[in-house]
Order: sequence, then C-alpha cells, then structure tokens
Amino acid sequence: MAQPAPADNMITIIGAGIAGLSLGWKLASGGHHVTILERGKIASGASGAAGAYLEPRPGKGKLRALEWASHKLWPEFAKKLTLEAGINIGFHNNGATYIAYPEGLEKLEKAAEFHRSSNWQVNWMDGESLFEFEPRLSKEVAAAYHLPQVCQVDGRLVCKALALAFDKCGGELIEGFEVSDVENTDGKLVLRSKNHAPLSTDKLIITAGHGANKIAGLPDDIPVSRPVRGVMLELAQPKAQALIRHPIKRPDGVILPLPNGNLLVGSSHEEGEEAIIAPVQIVSSMLESAARAVPGIADLPLVETRVGVRALVGDGLLRLGQSSKMRNVYYSLSHAGAGFLRAPLIAEELAVVIVDPDAECRFIAPFYRN
Repeated sequence: MAQPAPADNMITIIGAGIAGLSLGWKLASGGHHVTILERGKIASGASGAAGAYLEPRPGKGKLRALEWASHKLWPEFAKKLTLEAGINIGFHNNGATYIAYPEGLEKLEKAAEFHRSSNWQVNWMDGESLFEFEPRLSKEVAAAYHLPQVCQVDGRLVCKALALAFDKCGGELIEGFEVSDVENTDGKLVLRSKNHAPLSTDKLIITAGHGANKIAGLPDDIPVSRPVRGVMLELAQPKAQALIRHPIKRPDGVILPLPNGNLLVGSSHEEGEEAIIAPVQIVSSMLESAARAVPGIADLPLVETRVGVRALVGDGLLRLGQSSKMRNVYYSLSHAGAGFLRAPLIAEELAVVIVDPDAECRFIAPFYRN
C-alpha cells in the first residue's frame, strides 16, 4: 500500500467518474490529501450512462491479463466499498447470455469457441433448454450461450458509494469546478476555473476523458482523446414479473437488469459525437432491436434516456502515464467500455506509482508511459 504523504502534499484528480473516484478513494484511504474536481456532478459523464458489466474480453495478451486480475478483485472490492459507504452497489455474478438469430448462428458458434479458447466456461443452449433458462426470449432466438463468470454492478451506485467512501477517508470532492487552465508556478501546479478561486496542488491526475482536451496549459504529451457518444435506455418493468433473469448480449446491443427492477437497454456507438443528446432515430432503433430479442420490452415505458461520451485515444486501448514535460502531471485515460471492470486494479497500482514514480507495478506497466 502507498505510504502516507506529508500533510502539505496535495494530490488533485480531475474527473469524478469511475477512474477518478476509485483512484481518489485508494489514495485517500492510504492517508493522502486528495481533492477531486468535477465540472458537473459525480458520474455525470460516461460513467453515469454505462451498463457496468464486468466481463474481461476473450483473447490473450497483457490487457486481457490486467482485466482478469481486476475481475478477481471485484468481489472483495465490492464488499469493502459496500461496508464503507453503507449502500448496496448492485454487485451480482449472474453471468451473461449471448444470443443469436438464425442468420447469426454461425457467428455465435465462432464466438463461443473463442471464449472457450480463452479459458471461459461456456454453457451452450438451444431449443427447450434455452427457453427454460430465459422463458421470455423471442422464439426468433435460435441459440445462446451463457458465461457464468460475468458479473455486473450498477455504475451510478458504484460512483455514489465511492464518493461516500472517499469523503469518509478525508477526501474533498468539489462539483461544478471546471478547470480552464493549468500553470506550473514555483514548483506548484495552479488550476484555474472561471467560477472558482485558483487551486494549488503538488500532483495532478487527469481522468476526465474527453473534457481534458479543453484544458489549456497541459503538456502536449498528455494523450488527446476523441469523443464516442453512447446512449442507454432505462425501461420500467413490473417488479413482480421480470422479463429477463440475466444480462443479455444480443447481436447489436445489451439488455441489463438493474437493482431497482428496471431494464437498461443499449447501447449506441457514435464516433465523433459529443453532444449530450439522443437522436430520436437511434432511440427508436434500439427499442426495436431489443424488442426483437425480448418482445415484452415493446410494452415497457421509457424512464430515462442516458447519454454519455466516452473518450478514446488512438486505437482505443488503455493509456496511463506521467508527463515527461510536466513531471507532476499524470493521466488515466481511454478506458472505453471497461472502466468499471478495470477500476480496482488500476486504482491500486496507479496509486503506488503516483506516490513513488520509481515503483514497479506488474499489470499496468505495459500501458504506463513516463
């Protein structure tokens, strides 16, 4: 664990999504003086719109190893966070079910084999066994396979719990603080905002995703991201009769049960779009697609349209590091759709590196630049 820093050693994080909040909690629980700045409300960006299922992607390599290592940390991470914050974050391990229609059956079989070759437990279902498992699926569904190792949390509840736990550790969270520029003055980093007094800090971590592109004064070796808008639809359903029992991965989206009994249907992927709006045609298309998989969805009222903008860098892979031009500036970016999955491990190892830049961390090392 990172050792406590001197009382006057301030660490500031920009961004109160899953990356910033989990890192802030880790640092504050280690005795560090940490402030998190958020231009809106906590989880008001991509983290508040995310489905937050915890599923390492199939395949081999260092990023897959990182994801599996973090996946293993989640049960204890969830338990500790729940106890510290005093709220249920909706963690469960009901698995996920991939489905296919007749025209996509061959593709589903290949996907199942890819999961098996990546050491996943794969339970194949078709015919009667499929509809015993999920009775309300459409009869158009030809086959499916279930991955029992997949877990899920409620992303908004996780962020709320992290904010509460961070506060209990002595951390300070300031909402409505939009950083306009950063200046290195007399060995200190000064953060300015149009609506707040300047804030001085010793170390700065950028986790704000696409919003960081608009901050003046940051060194040019901080990766520049591109926006990818995603839309998720929350639908109300009768609490006494749930339509589905497990997260469903349909060919062009997901259907996720929420702890409040509702369903979350998603998601869109719109490169280059950053406006927080949901085009009517996209909402209609998503509902039509989801109803093909689970016909009862057509009768459910729309509770909320969630819109988030993910920030991807280059090829979309994870970017962690320390600026070589402004040595006390760090970044944790391009988490794509795996921010919640990776959060426990990245927060743990990145906290160590921020306190001791010479420390070696096993899993994040291949993605860390300085």
